[in-house]
Amino acid sequence: MDEDCEKWIKPGEVAKCGKLIDYKIPIERDKPETQDLIWYDIINFNNVPTSLYTIFQCLTLENWSFIMYNYMDADGVPIAVFFFCFLVIFGSFFAMQLVLAQIMESFAREQ
Repeated sequence: MDEDCEKWIKPGEVAKCGKLIDYKIPIERDKPETQDLIWYDIINFNNVPTSLYTIFQCLTLENWSFIMYNYMDADGVPIAVFFFCFLVIFGSFFAMQLVLAQIMESFAREQ
């Protein structure tokens, strides 16, 4: 296996083929709490207020894809894709129609 791996390495590059445990390379923690796109304890479905805030944020199309990616990474099941796409397509469309109906009604009262 190492011979197959070594033939793909370009000259001058340093690479190790095989398993990390064979080379005893320490696997460091990537510190996800310092990443900007995860939003710990802000965007979640742990209780009703934060759930409503998360759904509202998705309906306004504000970084909904990052929230979807976080739930895909957390669960590993692609149901998050279907849920968030359904929420964005139908929910934001419905919310936009309510706003447009209110604007049209306010203009219709002025005439």
